[in-house]
Amino acid sequence: MHLLASTAQRIIKDYRLKALSVPSNNVKKWQRLSWESLGIAHEHETEYRAYATEHRDTLDRDYGIDRTWWLAAFHWYRADRLALPKEIDWWTTYRTILGTPHKDFPDYLDWRIIPHHQWQRLKKILRKEFQKEFEAKYPKAKQVEACETSRDLWQTWNEWVYVYGVDELWGTWWKCALQNLEQRRDLIGLIY
Repeated sequence: MHLLASTAQRIIKDYRLKALSVPSNNVKKWQRLSWESLGIAHEHETEYRAYATEHRDTLDRDYGIDRTWWLAAFHWYRADRLALPKEIDWWTTYRTILGTPHKDFPDYLDWRIIPHHQWQRLKKILRKEFQKEFEAKYPKAKQVEACETSRDLWQTWNEWVYVYGVDELWGTWWKCALQNLEQRRDLIGLIY
C-alpha cells in the first residue's frame, strides 16, 4: 500500500476524523491545487502567521506532524503531477484530513494555509531536536558544524520526506551529520 494511503488511514483513525467530501461542483477547482493557487505568497501572509501563532496550542493538538506532513506530501505529489494509486478516493481523504476551519477563522482567508504553516514550524522543531540530540552524543559536532547543511541538500530532504515519510528523515539526517563529522575530523583536532 502506498505510504500516503496507509498513513491517511492511520491519521483518520487516530484523530477520529469524520469523512468530508469535496462538493461535486468544486472537484475541478480542488484538482488544480498547487502551492501558488493556495496563496502561500498571498497578501494576507501576516494574518495567516498571526492566526497560526495565536492558535498554536489548538493546532499542536489537532494538526500534529503526521497530519500536516500528509497534507504537504499530497500537495507535493499533485504539484509534481506524480501518479497516486487509485486505492483510495484521494480528494475525500484530503478533505477529511484537512478538516474544517476553526469557528473564529476569518472567511476571507483559506484554511489550507494554516496546516502548511504548522508543517513548516513542526519541521523546524524536529530539525532542532535532532541537532540537539546529535550534538549531545557528539559534543565536538557543534564546533565543526556537523549538522549544518547546504541549501541544495535541505531541498532534497524536503522532497525526500514526502516520498518516505518523517520517520525516515531522522535517520538520514543522522547519517549526513556523521559523514560531516568524519570529513571534518582534521578540523576537530585543530579545535582541541
